[in-house]
Amino acid sequence: MNYLKKMNIQQVTQEEFDRHLGELWNQQKTPKDIDSTKTYWSFLAHNELNKPVGGVAGYFRWEWAYISQIVIDPHFQGHDYGSKLMDYIETISREENMQGVRLSTLSFQAPQFYEKLGYQEVGRVTDCPPGHALIYFAKKFTK
Repeated sequence: MNYLKKMNIQQVTQEEFDRHLGELWNQQKTPKDIDSTKTYWSFLAHNELNKPVGGVAGYFRWEWAYISQIVIDPHFQGHDYGSKLMDYIETISREENMQGVRLSTLSFQAPQFYEKLGYQEVGRVTDCPPGHALIYFAKKFTK
């Protein structure tokens, strides 16, 4: 039987994909003793005038925090907002008994920022985008 004759492909959001197929993926690809639940979180940082100046978003999974986005308004960069957000994420990650924090950045973004905070480069994809690198960082907590 040729099932492809009836196949319809449509673009969906990551949330829709997770809702429809996330559990199926977990059942097929993850050992039974590993909890693959993602717990999403996001936080905004405000200045003394209560104006949002940055934020961080990500999730907890596999006993690790993953930062999917962190952004600081360029007018407020260099004033410790990024460092304070990272410290906050590390604090709540420890409170949630995570093993550490992981993230990725591009070579033209902020790799030195993460190194300064004690993150170790754990992987690199060169020419992604062309002429630059996608860099993976992790910081494993000590008990």
